[in-house]
Amino acid sequence: MGIQITKINGSKIGYREAFKRSSVDILLTIPILVISYIALSKVNQSEFIVADFLAKDELLRAFHPSWEWMINRASDIWVWSEFVT
Repeated sequence: MGIQITKINGSKIGYREAFKRSSVDILLTIPILVISYIALSKVNQSEFIVADFLAKDELLRAFHPSWEWMINRASDIWVWSEFVT
């Protein structure tokens, strides 16, 4: 497609700019990974192994913290902002 990320002046970005651009993704992904790890460590393994895809999701969601929705919304906003700007 030939799409390139550039600075405002049109020059190519370097590693520093690339890291800054990805840092939000990294910061939003870390809590999601922690939530997933905690849920996987608490779920009943024998039930989880035999469950289908949707049932596994329900089993894991029982162990997700109440503030998970904030991380998900922030991640959604960040992803969709990429299409707007």
